[in-house]
Amino acid sequence: MNLHLHGLAWRSAMLGVGLAAMASCGGDNSSPSDDTLAEAPTNSGNDQTGPVGQALVNALRVLVTVDGEPQPDVSVTWSTTDGSLAPSSVVTDADGISATTWTLGTTTGTQTALATLEGASGSPVTFTATATAATITIAKAPTSSGDRQTAAPGQALPDQLRVLVTVGGEPQENVTVTWSTTGGSVAPTSVATDAEGISATTWTLGPTAGAQTAQATLEGATGSPVSFSATAGESACESRTPFTVGSTVTGALNPADCDFGDGSFVDFYSFSVAPAGDLPESVSFTLAAEFDTFLFLFDADQILRALNDDAPDAGTNSTIRILLARGDYVIGANSLNPGRTGEYELSSATAPESVTNCGEMWVTIGISTSQSLADTDCTQGVVLSDHFRLVLQAGESITLTQSSTVFDPSLTLLNGTGTTVESDVGTTSEAAVVTFTAPAAPALAAYTIVAGTGSAEPMQTGAYDLTIE
Repeated sequence: MNLHLHGLAWRSAMLGVGLAAMASCGGDNSSPSDDTLAEAPTNSGNDQTGPVGQALVNALRVLVTVDGEPQPDVSVTWSTTDGSLAPSSVVTDADGISATTWTLGTTTGTQTALATLEGASGSPVTFTATATAATITIAKAPTSSGDRQTAAPGQALPDQLRVLVTVGGEPQENVTVTWSTTGGSVAPTSVATDAEGISATTWTLGPTAGAQTAQATLEGATGSPVSFSATAGESACESRTPFTVGSTVTGALNPADCDFGDGSFVDFYSFSVAPAGDLPESVSFTLAAEFDTFLFLFDADQILRALNDDAPDAGTNSTIRILLARGDYVIGANSLNPGRTGEYELSSATAPESVTNCGEMWVTIGISTSQSLADTDCTQGVVLSDHFRLVLQAGESITLTQSSTVFDPSLTLLNGTGTTVESDVGTTSEAAVVTFTAPAAPALAAYTIVAGTGSAEPMQTGAYDLTIE
């Protein structure tokens, strides 16, 4: 035998044996031929249901194992012909899990996705999902919707009407919304949503003074039609929107509103109260907005009776607490600073009649109220008192009467600078009485009624009655 050929054959044989031994005894134990691919044993994400075009709530998850042991750092490929998967290639984590998010396609019905690991047992793993018709929603734009504006008849409103179209909370582009009105005209009448899901149009009011309405319609959408209201008046300053105590309304200040005389804008709301006899209607009004608000209250003769800039929370809101006599009133929603525009919320509620914790309480003429002094009320030295705010116009006269069977009543009337203009002290058998006529100037002024005790005993508490007529 040729030794060279014999040696070559021997070396080849031994090399083959060595390579086989190496293959059987060493190498990567996570090679594809040894891998097993399967749905994750828990929360695999299979068989979900969701709206078309939306991501499923739960991720799709597969498990890669070798001999039952989870394998990290193995790349799994994800694919679908329905929608999209992101990421499309995901390496397994320390627990052998590869996961991705499935955004369904735009067709309703069953859709499929695959997880693939080349050469692995069980590959590919198939996932199915059911795509349902998406719920589309239409609503007023969350900011600057254009609702509740005021303008002269036949005039275009300064702010456009705006609606938001969403699916699953996500704004939808290129959705056509139809606009219509029973008063005046809207232009355009058909407007596709922009990239932020907003459809907008301009409303020109009809020629008739009073309330008018417009609508945004999207066939089949939840919330459709969306209604808008506006007021056509000969003058924005003469416009009054009906309001009910206990209700809440939203509105917006804009340049078409009444100019309050200082460059600020104001909306007016009319309401009535009808308490029994001379008992007051105790009401709290709050005006809330992102801008610094100002709140006014007028009587039926358009005389200012109360005002407030800052609510007790010291924020931008305004609050008026007032004891109202029977009658008609107007509340004015205004801004502290000139030129401010934007949406606001005006709310009202019946409130406790009693004054507590030295809080601000406005009053009107023509009421009789039962109150009580407590150790949490206003104090001056060792004397307790309640404070009531009152606006008088020039030449207006009032008579204040305070009576108590518990302590000697004491009445003091302060002007805007805190100076005493009238006072009286009574006894438990004789009321304290103050009569006052507002001077010729200024035309309007705010006064403070201090209802306290004239008793010698310090920090005297107890019930009393106060009449303002």
